[in-house]
Amino acid sequence: MQFVCGLAVGLIVGAVLALVLGIKGVHRQREAIRKLLAFYRLLVRWLHIRLHGRGLVEYLEKNGYQNIAIYGKKELGELLYTELESSSVNVSCFIDRDADYIISEIEMIRPDEINQYQVDAIIVTAVTYYNEIAENLKNYTSCPVISLSSVINAILRTVRDGG
Repeated sequence: MQFVCGLAVGLIVGAVLALVLGIKGVHRQREAIRKLLAFYRLLVRWLHIRLHGRGLVEYLEKNGYQNIAIYGKKELGELLYTELESSSVNVSCFIDRDADYIISEIEMIRPDEINQYQVDAIIVTAVTYYNEIAENLKNYTSCPVISLSSVINAILRTVRDGG
């Protein structure tokens, strides 16, 4: 009888754990899909402005951002750096919470080290985490923290308005 009760309890606990882990897996998949969709939409908007002969440099120059830091070293950060590296806008450094583990041709720093650099703005390329990153950076700097998505959207508005 004890064996049957133990088996029943084990089956119930196992079923509950499987259900909970399954639900967590579904949430993780949904989050991954949401991030990929945001990434895709941003790239489409960026391509749209590039196809209209526009780029991010003119926005940055117009707003007085000559010396910037890029938050996020993954794909979008690398693309932004590539667009800016042969322009008048200087990229002083990359910022990433995992900076100690990332190899880069330019300076890689953690968020808490940004106060050692004189930058006009920080552009956050981790767009799905922009709010959390911007809030964290407020602890270390007073310079503007801008989402790459908002920069692209501002340029796209001028393209659509014929400007």
